[in-house]
Amino acid sequence: MLVALLVSLIVGAVRSVFWLFTDDVSGKSVISVAPSPSRSRSVILFKNDCGATSAFSIQAALVEGVFAGGRSELSDVVFVADSDHGKVPVGDTGVPDLRVDWVTDDSLRLTHHPEVRVFRAEKRRGRLSIDYRRETPGAHLKASSTATD
Repeated sequence: MLVALLVSLIVGAVRSVFWLFTDDVSGKSVISVAPSPSRSRSVILFKNDCGATSAFSIQAALVEGVFAGGRSELSDVVFVADSDHGKVPVGDTGVPDLRVDWVTDDSLRLTHHPEVRVFRAEKRRGRLSIDYRRETPGAHLKASSTATD
């Protein structure tokens, strides 16, 4: 009993120190930023690590204006998918590729491999309509209008 309590306290202390000195505690790593044509909003692609028992997921979040780099800005998630236990090839980031194309400021297209396992695919956010395309890429898809963080 005492050993379990001691181990629990040590693990908690290590996590606290890790939290204080790292930017990626939440498991979210920004892959790319794709601003809309007018720069009134952006799509942020990020990899999410939910722990040892699940695969990395690719996620797309919307932010108003220009992305400032904070993890709290990644809360308006419109798309979540993973490689379905390795059935889909992953890029250098360790997650399936996702292409972002702004058609207009109010129309967004996200293109992904047809066999990704999709957990969330929102069709609309306010005035913004979101279209999804399934496409088998000849090469890895890259986000258009991308500026990396």
